[in-house]
Amino acid sequence: DNRGKRSRIDNFIGWVLRLFTSTSARQIQNASPQEPEPYYFGVPLSTICSDDARLEDNIPLPLFNAANALQNFLTIEGLFRVSGIFSEMNKMKGTFESKEIPDFSNVNSVHSIAGFIEMWLRELPEPLTTHDLYDEFTGCIKENENDEDLVKKLSECVRKLPECNRVVLAFFLRLMKQIAENADENKMNEKNLGVVFGSVLLGSSVFSFSLDMKQQLQNQNIIIQTLISNVDTFFPLEEYPYPIQSDAIKSSE
Repeated sequence: DNRGKRSRIDNFIGWVLRLFTSTSARQIQNASPQEPEPYYFGVPLSTICSDDARLEDNIPLPLFNAANALQNFLTIEGLFRVSGIFSEMNKMKGTFESKEIPDFSNVNSVHSIAGFIEMWLRELPEPLTTHDLYDEFTGCIKENENDEDLVKKLSECVRKLPECNRVVLAFFLRLMKQIAENADENKMNEKNLGVVFGSVLLGSSVFSFSLDMKQQLQNQNIIIQTLISNVDTFFPLEEYPYPIQSDAIKSSE
């Protein structure tokens, strides 16, 4: 009869609902925990710089602490050219993302500390010189132009950067200047550092694999080389101090 038919339909609907509910519960129970929000890596520089807890003397903690840890190893040959140990750099990254400071004195390779700095820079959503100013920075290079004119043009580009970018860029360039001053031992002068960090600090435009690309890369390298060599002109020390301790953390190579 109709009453029995409705009862069977109600029972079927109830069974479907119980099946759906139990399946959904199992899916929720078995779901992996949500990944925490990035804290330093892949985070816009403006976000980091607006949070005092992520800074030391206005410098993001990963960059500040790693630069401080390198102070006793500025003469190590191939600094920033020789690759670090990837697993070690990832461990440093994980520690910072957990809002803690890694023990740089216990690394297997000093090159991992240098590589960690490069890793942090590469994972910024945009380079320190910003995407918007890429064409202006690279446009500073002209044929037969003297160094004085190049410095003047680059100074105009630097002034257009957001303040937090200028502060962090000044700090990083002074670290590079320290390394270049020890080039007799570490073999990393301004030119070599420009090759390493040309695309890291400036980013890259979309260009074909051609002679034009080769020239573009060379221009990037020259720009970074010039920024390092003339850091005190672009960033006067009284305005952009270099707050690095002399009694830096020691580690063994």
